Amino acid sequence: MKKVLIFGAILIANFSFSQIYTVDGIIGGNRTVTLSGKTLNFVPATVSPTVGNFFMNGTTGNIGLGTITPTSRFQINSGDIFLNSTTGKLLIGTVADVSNNWGIKSDRPLIISNSVTPLLEIRSTVPSAPTWVDLAVATNDFGFSNISKKGDIVMRSYTSGSMILNCEGGGNIKFSTIDNTIVGSTSKLQMIIDKFGNIGMGTETPDAKLAVNGLIHTKEVKVDLLGWPDYVFESNYNLPSLSEVEKQIAINGHLKDIPSAKEVENNGVKLGEMNKLLLQKVEELTLYLIEMNKELQTVKSQLKKE
Repeated sequence: MKKVLIFGAILIANFSFSQIYTVDGIIGGNRTVTLSGKTLNFVPATVSPTVGNFFMNGTTGNIGLGTITPTSRFQINSGDIFLNSTTGKLLIGTVADVSNNWGIKSDRPLIISNSVTPLLEIRSTVPSAPTWVDLAVATNDFGFSNISKKGDIVMRSYTSGSMILNCEGGGNIKFSTIDNTIVGSTSKLQMIIDKFGNIGMGTETPDAKLAVNGLIHTKEVKVDLLGWPDYVFESNYNLPSLSEVEKQIAINGHLKDIPSAKEVENNGVKLGEMNKLLLQKVEELTLYLIEMNKELQTVKSQLKKE
């Protein structure tokens, strides 16, 4: 009789233990599972136990998906993470007040590292055709762009609209480079677009739509002007006599209407206005030469008569 009772108790114990695996149930209260250095591994029938599907290390507390050797608090080896929700958010760090947006807040940088296609891409289905912008590193010549060289950082877009770089906080947009062939060199400002729309090259305080502190090398400069001095050739133009010009030079040290050397040194010159003034003087000089030629021809005629 004693043996029968013991055998029955064993059967009941085994039957109750097996129910954990074969029958769904309701937990009647809080439960704590202490692994005590052991591991917990959930493996589908089609997956190798050495690979695992959901694994917890009982010593470190690290959790792995697709790995039984997680080195971080949560590690995924292969597979996708898919958050399919119109209201859910992905929050990383101590993110606050993000409304329905996803948020990342951390004292550490966000790094995207890839040796084949290092690419950050933002896509939109509006307008109707797909629109996107890429920020990438070219791992070879012509990578991501037909003009890029290996190691270039490329920002490119596919859109029927425009690419806009906008600073809306009242600040400036700055462009800088560094000459790393010089030991200890630091970044140097090369170009700035200030909040007034002025562009400066070689200067951080542009005082015009384009201010360049340095050499400009160009094939052509086109200047729009009004008042081109053809009026010099009109019959009512008051051409000063050469004696008046001589007096002006003696008193002021420069031609009338032409800025002095000191003025140019202090204020520079406006190329368009200066070209107009120079042409005016050339046309006046032409009139003087014409007048002198007439006088010369008169003298020649008189000499022939004598």
